[in-house]
Amino acid sequence: MGTFQRQSRLVTMVEEIPILDFLYFFNRFLRAYKVLTLTPSTLSLQLLILATVAFRTLRMMEYSWEAFGKLVVMVKAMGLSTSYKSVNLSDNEKYEHACLMTCVFMLDRSLAVSFGRPPLIKEEEFDLNLFHSYSSSHIYGEYSEVFESFVRCYISLTCIQSRIITFFDSLSLNPPLEQVIQNLYTIDFSLESWYNSLTYPLQHTENDPKLHAHTVKVKYLQLLYISERLLLHRVPFIHKVTPPSTINGRQVESSYDICMQSARQAIMQLRNICLETILTVPLFRETAFICCVVLFLGHALYPDREPTEPDIKLVKLMHVIFTILGRSSTSLRVSFLATYLKRLIRLMEELPVSSSSKVPIENTLSMLQDGGSLDLKSITMLNTDFSDFSSAYSLDQTPVDTYPKDMPTTLNEFPANVMLPNGGIWSSFNYSRE
Repeated sequence: MGTFQRQSRLVTMVEEIPILDFLYFFNRFLRAYKVLTLTPSTLSLQLLILATVAFRTLRMMEYSWEAFGKLVVMVKAMGLSTSYKSVNLSDNEKYEHACLMTCVFMLDRSLAVSFGRPPLIKEEEFDLNLFHSYSSSHIYGEYSEVFESFVRCYISLTCIQSRIITFFDSLSLNPPLEQVIQNLYTIDFSLESWYNSLTYPLQHTENDPKLHAHTVKVKYLQLLYISERLLLHRVPFIHKVTPPSTINGRQVESSYDICMQSARQAIMQLRNICLETILTVPLFRETAFICCVVLFLGHALYPDREPTEPDIKLVKLMHVIFTILGRSSTSLRVSFLATYLKRLIRLMEELPVSSSSKVPIENTLSMLQDGGSLDLKSITMLNTDFSDFSSAYSLDQTPVDTYPKDMPTTLNEFPANVMLPNGGIWSSFNYSRE
């Protein structure tokens, strides 16, 4: 049995252990966690791989982030990221290293898109041809090509994510709006090309019984694509340009359409995903909340464009989902988002139906322009707080209720620093169009 097969079976065993037995195993695992990871070894690498999966199984994503960070440090310290180039290794050793690095590389890409951060392992540190050095048919049978295509899409999309983060870093220099929009649409063209290059199974948006094992993966890529476009087009979306007859104005109008349509599309897909999956995958729950914020901002910043009632129903649907998840989960983040969605519904219902009686645009823009505390540079760090902004805690601490006590109830009372608690990808980057 090959290395990758053994690791896959170990991961499967961890995921299938009954909850009481799993808690016993997890308690024993925590006792050995710090001791076994002190010395770089193959055993330590396998332990950290299992730790990453185990923490993710328990929905403790911040610990999964921490364990994988240690795994990457150990892999690089042992020289495994470049050992495949060594001519001194036997074919069997190269194969073992290829299997191990493929497993680590796939975990890196998976966590990269989950947390919205650049990958920790660079492309030049991994030979992509090694991905075919083993057969994945023993995992996915006749649909193994779907699995391989899925991983390759991960790899290419994380490269685009790095460009998006670099793009937002450049906004701190206050470049001209024309340059910002030009760079934005260059990256957006890359996103469109990536999506159009997807194979049929990965681009298919409807449920297909033949692809049942890959349904979550397909929807994952769809929502990932949507969340990246929302992140990218939020700049012109919330920085209105007048008059709209100008070139920049027309591009801003296009960004409005992209944001609103993408938000509705994402919510419609999320309602067909298992609640357990939404709770476990940070990308799903954060995208759901961001889409609700987008719908609110679309009607607040651009009144008279579209009726509000259909979008209020979509936000209410997400509120019901988060409320159910909050009752069955110990995650403070889920309950936190459910509370804000309830307030967001009230704010949407208070929005005026015509521009003549609308709330001053300055009040709405201040919610985003002056708020937010997330520095995107922290995404590249091994920061355990990033996966769950309001509920990160160490292994020896008990979660503390961090909910604000004075929640706003009206649009004018909605302060700038609570639009997205503790930051978020819709936080301000202090960009000014002046």
